[in-house]
Amino acid sequence: MEIAFDSPSGRLTLEEWNEGTSHPVPPLTAGPGTYRLRYHVLGMDDEPGDERYLLQIWPEAHREPVIVKSTTEFFRYWLDAG
Repeated sequence: MEIAFDSPSGRLTLEEWNEGTSHPVPPLTAGPGTYRLRYHVLGMDDEPGDERYLLQIWPEAHREPVIVKSTTEFFRYWLDAG
């Protein structure tokens, strides 16, 4: 999944949905501005805790969200629920 977001400070913190834990991300290299975020998850249909994540962030003008690829039942469930 890819989304656009604005970072007025050039900083970003990730918040976990179910635990409320915060994860600061190193300062964004281009500083304040508009960015694109691509979120990858591997093992989403496996046992909880077995999944792996990759987050890619780069400067880019705003455009609509897009699902690049969806191969898990869990993700499809959330897409259909929205």
